[in-house]
Amino acid sequence: MEELDPFDLGPPMTEERWEIQGRLSPSEKGELCCQLTEIARTTLEALIRYRHPEYTEEQVALARNRRLWRDDQLFRQVYPNAPLLPV
Repeated sequence: MEELDPFDLGPPMTEERWEIQGRLSPSEKGELCCQLTEIARTTLEALIRYRHPEYTEEQVALARNRRLWRDDQLFRQVYPNAPLLPV
């Protein structure tokens, strides 16, 4: 018997997800987008805390923004005096 990967949703699940999302109203799509963004943000923060338990909440936020923006030049424009913390 083939072992299933719980993280592989495969084409049928992807197609079903697109069908369901296609039936959502614009308002529902916006809400879904906000929810997924929040999940991604909190997941990234948890990963940063796991890798760097010594970071303060401010350092976690700085590391998160640096990672999300993927652009140190932009990060420097917004936070000119902040350290470039490892993520």
